[in-house]
Amino acid sequence: MMWLFLLIFSCNKEVPPHLRVDYTPQDLHAPPSLKSLLASDPLVRRPNSRGAGAWDSLEESSALNAWASVARLSRPEPSDWLALESQNRGTIAVALARGAMLAGVESSHGDWGHPQQARLSAYLGLTAVGVRPIGVRPSAPGAWLPGLEPKTKVANARHMATRMVLSGWLDGPKIDLSEVGQALGGEAYTGLADTPMGALIVARSNHERTPGAHEEGKAHLWRASAHALNWVGADTNTEQTAMQSARQLSRDTHGGTPTAMALQLAYAALKTNAGADDSTGLAMVAIIAQRLEGSCPDTPCEGLDRVATLQRAKLWGADAEIAALIWTLIATKQALDTLEIALVHPSLSKRLPQVADALNGFNLQPTNLAFLRNRVQSPALLMSISRMAGGPDVNDKDAALDAVRSRLISLCDQAISMALPDTIIEPVQRIRLRAQRAIDKP
Repeated sequence: MMWLFLLIFSCNKEVPPHLRVDYTPQDLHAPPSLKSLLASDPLVRRPNSRGAGAWDSLEESSALNAWASVARLSRPEPSDWLALESQNRGTIAVALARGAMLAGVESSHGDWGHPQQARLSAYLGLTAVGVRPIGVRPSAPGAWLPGLEPKTKVANARHMATRMVLSGWLDGPKIDLSEVGQALGGEAYTGLADTPMGALIVARSNHERTPGAHEEGKAHLWRASAHALNWVGADTNTEQTAMQSARQLSRDTHGGTPTAMALQLAYAALKTNAGADDSTGLAMVAIIAQRLEGSCPDTPCEGLDRVATLQRAKLWGADAEIAALIWTLIATKQALDTLEIALVHPSLSKRLPQVADALNGFNLQPTNLAFLRNRVQSPALLMSISRMAGGPDVNDKDAALDAVRSRLISLCDQAISMALPDTIIEPVQRIRLRAQRAIDKP
């Protein structure tokens, strides 16, 4: 037992309660219910799956039984949880699958060798973790994670997995949030309840309504979207200089960019009306927009789930569908700009997560870890980019970029066809025109 004593007392600081593994005892004799399923853990890391048919009486019995059949396996693989999620979108099974993946992240210990890095990547939803890209020596399997030191990367992996569980509870408007909202109110989870997604879950579980909050929040979100579109659409030196000056003036005067401040106001208003589906959807878009803008309060803002979450936000209402489209367009333009520079830059592998987030997220497809490990441009990488953007099998740089431009043009056309303020339509039209010119250029 001496090793256990030394292990306990050699720790620098206590592990936060919401990251402890299996610290909440479960009442195995409680009747099947959402309350007994959670066992006061809103992150649903290790719920009791019970016996066959135990969940038949509950409203989401189909999704619960699908989850339980995987949970009862002796050693479920990350691919099992990914399949469960993809086959049960908009149900409680999404949060349950992600909770199991979070448990996998928490239990992935090692010396930060390639096996541990690959395991962490698998439990964060990446596929083909054992495949090496062809060509120049690839980056390490965990290089894509934010942070410089292994300790920081592991902590960020836990944070990202935790955030994905919370967004899983909002995968569709029909998921019952009564018990998870109550669980988030526990003393051990105040940190989670204070995060953007956590606070939104609590507000929705309380059926909060505030007259006028939806229109107020939407107005702030449209203003943020217009600023973001003009920023991402600034392709000339003159435009970029003007935008940079305006953003710096806003930081100096108000403490943040116009986009960041408007998004904060949008979220604050929309959260107070979370009892309405469309307001919850718009609030989800505001949260993801903060992450794309780099102004999210729960750093790191990076992740491979941002654009995918936007696609789920579309389901919450007409306004949410439009807002999600606009920010998907912004993310796609960011990815295109990144590729135009990064494909000939030595830091290519550090830029590929943003590309995968935008292109694969739009299709709700998992990302192949081998893609993120590419250090230099190669025919295989270019083909992957084109396929992810819905383009043909090409191995030419310009053709791959054109596939991304075509995706961008399609998103622009959808936005232009909608009833949106001129402040949004004008930069969208400019982005579309320049993407088309780049494709038509001889």
